[in-house]
Amino acid sequence: MRLCNSPPALYGGLHCTGSNNMSSECYVTRCEGDGGWSEWSQWTDCSHSCEGGLEWRKRTCNNPPPNPPYGEDCRGFSNESRPCNSHICPGWCMTTVYTLPFFFELYELSIHREIRDKI
Repeated sequence: MRLCNSPPALYGGLHCTGSNNMSSECYVTRCEGDGGWSEWSQWTDCSHSCEGGLEWRKRTCNNPPPNPPYGEDCRGFSNESRPCNSHICPGWCMTTVYTLPFFFELYELSIHREIRDKI
């Protein structure tokens, strides 16, 4: 609230002009009573040993916990995930030795199949 007394109007001087109330918005980054995040937990083990999985970690809104009625919950996510073990799973490798006539039969079959698919 503004007062018109510094200096007061004397000897025919004009009274102050404008409103005696003034307000403006202010932004506080964190109000007292708002919740704060804990540290992130350790990452979990990967959900798959190969060919892609996920590992997780979490945090809680308890450092400090929100203080009602004005304290707000923490902003952001409480869980986080990331990909892991994206390498191809090891498997058996089988080699086959074809005899020459059998190889040509396979080659002819594949050519006939391609021609038939194009017709």
